[in-house]
Amino acid sequence: MRREIGVIPLATLILGVVVVSGCSETVDGLTPVGGAEASEVEQRRFLRRLHLDLSGAVPNESDLTANLDTLSSDGDSATTRAGLADGLLSQDKFPIQFVSEIENGVYGGERIEDRYALLCGIIRSNTVACQSCTSSDPCDCTCTELAEIFTDRQGLYDAADDMMAGASTSDIERRYAKSRAFRDLSAADTVSTQLFEQFVGRIPEPDELTNSARMMNGLQLDPSNPTGLLFHRHGSDYDDLIDIIFESEVYREALVKRVFERYLGRLPSADELSHFSPEVDSSNPDLRPIIRAVTSSREYFEQ
Repeated sequence: MRREIGVIPLATLILGVVVVSGCSETVDGLTPVGGAEASEVEQRRFLRRLHLDLSGAVPNESDLTANLDTLSSDGDSATTRAGLADGLLSQDKFPIQFVSEIENGVYGGERIEDRYALLCGIIRSNTVACQSCTSSDPCDCTCTELAEIFTDRQGLYDAADDMMAGASTSDIERRYAKSRAFRDLSAADTVSTQLFEQFVGRIPEPDELTNSARMMNGLQLDPSNPTGLLFHRHGSDYDDLIDIIFESEVYREALVKRVFERYLGRLPSADELSHFSPEVDSSNPDLRPIIRAVTSSREYFEQ
């Protein structure tokens, strides 16, 4: 344990108690055992973990040295650690890793290519206008339905680049939730359950499942009338269902829980949840500020 220098952010106070005392014993003249300053070994362990979590790779020696120099020159505080996290979150490796994890969850480990090959193959076989398509890519065809799906698939291919260019994490998650390869290959109940499991972090209650499935089927019945009620909002079709989920407080709380589980291996306490959830932008939620706070915390450093 070690002393933090300067003002301690609220997130740090929530995530861990700062201990300012420590013994003064030394081992071979090195940093005091349990003293106020973190050893280089502890800092290296933290930096390797931070890089793995936010980029999917361990840092090379030059990056590690530069990060150690930053901790030494700027002070090994939550603010300095947050700056290091920001540096990694702003690089292209984080969006690539984030999109990969979302894709794996949404498609159950299947690749985009395989999911869309199945969907487009079914359409080619059953839609007369698409049966003359000859491209080896089953989705590459000028018939209206396949042309729309081709564009839909391209949006997923571009997800990491778009996130790097400024798209929020919820923008990307919406894109996957609305993708044709996700919603068109399973029954309404199955898709509704998967939506909840992936983006709300739990299985739906029976009434939630019923109303979500009704929205999925509603447009086929009567697009002018609401067909389901979820989170105190009515919806008529799948687009309404996605809006209701991704604009809900339930989703924002799920984001906080997901970050805590992913980076600290535990759920947030009631106090942590009540602190962080209102900090998530309600109009365009993004995981990155929560990740920044959690990975710069004392608890994360000491794990």
